[in-house]
Amino acid sequence: MSAGGGSVGDEIYHCALEAARLMPSHPWRLLVGGSDATARIAALRQIASPARVEAARPDFRQMLSHVAASVSMCGYNTALDLLQANTASVPCSFDAGSEVEQGLRAKSLTPLDWIEALRTAELTPQSLIAALQRALAAPRRVATRFQFDGARRSVDIAHELAGEPL
Repeated sequence: MSAGGGSVGDEIYHCALEAARLMPSHPWRLLVGGSDATARIAALRQIASPARVEAARPDFRQMLSHVAASVSMCGYNTALDLLQANTASVPCSFDAGSEVEQGLRAKSLTPLDWIEALRTAELTPQSLIAALQRALAAPRRVATRFQFDGARRSVDIAHELAGEPL
């Protein structure tokens, strides 16, 4: 479970800690980032939960392909990481106030069987568990279905348009 830096992820962290209590047979790991991560980790560790709470790690992307499922905010980089990881996912969009970007991104991913998006307004430990169970039960996709070479392809297209050989 990850929610980047800043306090916007606190609601998701608290929900995940309670969900972990309700799913003791599943190990949970919360990765906390941001400039105030040390204080936030200390506060989250005070909440009784079997979840492991630790600092965000530089190997987050590598970890994603080895977990049963991921719960995370739906920032741009994380959305791409989830698509590449072939991991069941529950993206929870930051949608407070007039924020819509993450919600639109999460909704665009929901046609994929293994992604179950939740809006923060819908977020409860029970709804999180239900979404996780649906994502985990869905068939896995083939990782090669998507193309992630946009930068290289953009250069190729620019060369083609300019009439230059590749």
